[in-house]
Amino acid sequence: MRCTFDHDHPPREVVAATWNDSEPLGARPYHCRKCREVTKARTVESNWETYATAAAAAAVGHKRPCAVCFPAAARAPAPTPDAGASPPA
Repeated sequence: MRCTFDHDHPPREVVAATWNDSEPLGARPYHCRKCREVTKARTVESNWETYATAAAAAAVGHKRPCAVCFPAAARAPAPTPDAGASPPA
């Protein structure tokens, strides 16, 4: 998946805030490391975790992509839990 900053993810890693005392809103979206949310002056580096892929970030709860970094992916509908399942008989 290509981000706004013209990087391919993977092989480029993604990052996600794992905790933020000022905004305890639960699971946060994943970002490209160049995103303004990651690089802003008040960002606390220890609140962020690096993931090799977006799928790895999603596996631990960061299911949404950042709308700035990955606008097309952020607009896509979220997959439903039963997507691809066979209809009941």
